[in-house]
Amino acid sequence: MVGKLANFGKACLKPHAWQALPNFYNPPMSTVTMNISLTDELKAFVDARVQSRGYSSTSEYMRDLVRRDEERAAEERFVALIQEGIDSGPATRTWEEQRADWTARIEAARAAKGAAAQ
Repeated sequence: MVGKLANFGKACLKPHAWQALPNFYNPPMSTVTMNISLTDELKAFVDARVQSRGYSSTSEYMRDLVRRDEERAAEERFVALIQEGIDSGPATRTWEEQRADWTARIEAARAAKGAAAQ
């Protein structure tokens, strides 16, 4: 079941067409420098990957690796949340009961916010 959930999570996290559109507002990012130590073999591998995959620098390659790992971590968290929901068993309240509870909570929060603003 977990394998199927992993595939479901990956399918749900595929980019949509609108996400591929260029972002015309790119605020400047602050950067920090990190130094890493690699064996000669790993350095040669990284250099080959940078060259063969068209990265402009080793830094660009490393940033891409970190971003991909970040995406994998998000997918793993998504799958874990789905599994948590499955493991929790069937709902104990009807949709109408749940919706009424959420509506009451929202109204109470709005009332509290309105009272605090006055």
